[in-house]
Amino acid sequence: MKEVLLINLTRMGDILQSTPIMRGLKRRFPGCSITYVVISGFAEICRGIPYIDRLIPFDMDDYYNKLHSIDPVENYRTLEDFIGRINERSYDLLINLTPSKSCALLTALIDAKRICGLTVDGEGYRVLKGPWMRYFTTSVFNRHLNPFNLVDMHARACGVGGDREGLVLKVPSDSEKRAREILEGEGVREGDLLIGLQPGASKEHKRWGTGNFGLLARRLCEEMGARVVVFGSRAEANLGREVKAIGGDGVIDLTGRTDLMELAALLRRCRFLVSNDSGTMHIATAVGTKVVELSLGAAYFRETGPYGEGHMVVESRIPCHPCNFDVDCKGMECRSYIRPDHVFEIVKMVLEGREGPIQDGQEWRSVQVYRSAFDSMGLLDYIPLIERPMEERDILLRAYRRMWASLLEGGNPLEVLDDTFIRTPSIQASMEGLVLPFKRLGDLAEKGMSLTRELKTLFREKRGEEMRAVGEKIAALDEEVTRMRFTHPWVSPVTNFFSYSKESLDGEGLEALIEGTEALYRFLRDQARVMESLLSGTPCLS
Repeated sequence: MKEVLLINLTRMGDILQSTPIMRGLKRRFPGCSITYVVISGFAEICRGIPYIDRLIPFDMDDYYNKLHSIDPVENYRTLEDFIGRINERSYDLLINLTPSKSCALLTALIDAKRICGLTVDGEGYRVLKGPWMRYFTTSVFNRHLNPFNLVDMHARACGVGGDREGLVLKVPSDSEKRAREILEGEGVREGDLLIGLQPGASKEHKRWGTGNFGLLARRLCEEMGARVVVFGSRAEANLGREVKAIGGDGVIDLTGRTDLMELAALLRRCRFLVSNDSGTMHIATAVGTKVVELSLGAAYFRETGPYGEGHMVVESRIPCHPCNFDVDCKGMECRSYIRPDHVFEIVKMVLEGREGPIQDGQEWRSVQVYRSAFDSMGLLDYIPLIERPMEERDILLRAYRRMWASLLEGGNPLEVLDDTFIRTPSIQASMEGLVLPFKRLGDLAEKGMSLTRELKTLFREKRGEEMRAVGEKIAALDEEVTRMRFTHPWVSPVTNFFSYSKESLDGEGLEALIEGTEALYRFLRDQARVMESLLSGTPCLS
């Protein structure tokens, strides 16, 4: 493996979250060269990533502006030049981390021997390469039951990961010097306790509110003697002013006053960053600063939370969180449950060297606190610190985590089956209702395996009419599998994975497609039987 191409035309946080992939590729294929395609606005942050050998920025704003121009020839030439720069080399491996149709089409225009991620086949149909990438794509439709971080999903899809080392960003010395000058200009001394705040986020529904940040800042300054630094872009300058107005003289407002590398240097100097789901949060983790994340709205910490050991997350434990991306929430109940005193106590706890547990009580009602940690497989997990009885969703998340991690990695989850977590009287009755749909799915999958084996025999014997009849039975069976995601929503991670995998079947000739279909039914059978086993405590696989 000599030449690797990564396409990541997404946001800054996603770029930093791809650094474990690059590190893993460099270790697995010593001497390989990595070309990275990125939106030009984020090229600056890429210069702090030590694994990129060749950077190709793409001016997305300019391209979209030209789409609306009256000169389509100029727009075509822009795209042609961009693809030409990429194809100056041929690639042994292309990794597409951009989940869009346009980038799927782009992969078809690039000279690459192997593609990982979203692409298209010879007829232009969408194809998802690799089981972990199919899992990542389908997890969007059932986010509340996804137990994995984006970093781990992408790294596993690329055949790397599990090194427990977190994100990476190298800060240049001139940016470190500028950060020192900024802090000295604000009267910050070398030994001062510095805590950062990030009140902004890409969407309003992810924001905790400047009033909350301001009250937190005041307590941090008055009770801990901290200097509080507010970070943000120029567009968020009003947020910084509002936090400082409430927080008082101990607050330093740096919104709009730093470039990305200066921001990274300042974050490195902070003991903590308290942040909404944001790019700033990922920069902090990449330079080694601990994060306290506020998980609000559509932001879901298990997907995009701080990646690394020992970070903290505060979540509102209400049924509608996390909400879907297209929900326009007027009430933002999740924001109201997380109070400044919650976050203050978490910061105080960590400063005092306490990692939990947190004693449950009325003051923590409808809130849960998590600490990030890596499991035995090197996958990031978030451990609840407030001890409470597990709810149905907690149990499903735990079962799904074990099932997916084992089957997608080729292991046996039943070897480590521990059913004690479902044996409390308060939830035992509800478990029976959860188990039955998985049993039904397993039965349907075994029927599908039988039908595809029959279809393969008929194909070899060239019995066309009988093949059509069996094909109709398979189509009807697939419809029943699909309907189960609506009648029993907690099985949708499995049914969605099956449906998308069928769409991505790739093989030469009808017999290869039939064999691929049989393999998908077998995998569906294994998924359903493992979930049945984990939820009931009764082994269902030999």
